[in-house]
Amino acid sequence: MGDIRLKGRIIGFEEYENYLLQDAFGESSPFRFLSCTDAPVSFVVVNPFFIVEDYTFEIEDAAMRSLNLSERSLGSIAVMCIVRPGEQALAVNLRSPLVINTESGIFAQTVLQNEAYGVSVPFTAKRAEE
Repeated sequence: MGDIRLKGRIIGFEEYENYLLQDAFGESSPFRFLSCTDAPVSFVVVNPFFIVEDYTFEIEDAAMRSLNLSERSLGSIAVMCIVRPGEQALAVNLRSPLVINTESGIFAQTVLQNEAYGVSVPFTAKRAEE
């Protein structure tokens, strides 16, 4: 995918809107580094299908329009990782994915109404040899 400049907002960090999505872990990794270019704020994000193979949800029409997406050009989805010091397992927020239009460089974090997905779902990252 390479590095992509993005414009959008993250819940709790609304004052920032300029980000760089980087392949900091290698192109084949499901993990990406999302760093704010306005402030020293960074996030690790992951492809949700790495965590839950059948991850599905509907995006509201207004959000699709604001991102200039259609069902045919869905773009990319990422979820934010939660790292807790001292804990072996990571967690992800599956309830609030980032929907990314990689062509236009914009994204939005959406809160899913489907309560089947949690805001702190633990998982263990697999090693390449597993």
